[in-house]
Amino acid sequence: MSNRFTNSSNDIFNFIDENKDLIKKGKNIDRRKGPDMLTYSIFWISLLVWFIFSTTFILIVKAKPNKDNFFSTFWHSPVRNNWDLVLVNYAFYSSIVLFFTSILTLLLWRYRNKRKADRINYFLVFCTISSLISTIVLSFYM
Repeated sequence: MSNRFTNSSNDIFNFIDENKDLIKKGKNIDRRKGPDMLTYSIFWISLLVWFIFSTTFILIVKAKPNKDNFFSTFWHSPVRNNWDLVLVNYAFYSSIVLFFTSILTLLLWRYRNKRKADRINYFLVFCTISSLISTIVLSFYM
């Protein structure tokens, strides 16, 4: 039993001896061996945010009124001149989900971002701002 404790204390002293210059300079030592479960979850939630953002964008584009073009004039087909309110409702609710998912991911990044090598995902900031703006704008069409 005492051998186990002396080996662990020797490991600590060896670690301190190897990193004396970093400890004296006050720099943080990165002891992470690789990505943990939180990093993986942030990655997968970011992919979900990409999917929700794409879906919201497609819904807004499809809900817009159609413009009269060559083919609709030639074939005398009717053109929708107003917004499709069903798609606007779907886009509104997906932008709300996008906002809360982006906020959740930014909070996880805030919790995780402690080292110099950790970088924030600027797309999440863009999604949070754009989903807030789209939620406000789409609320006027409902």
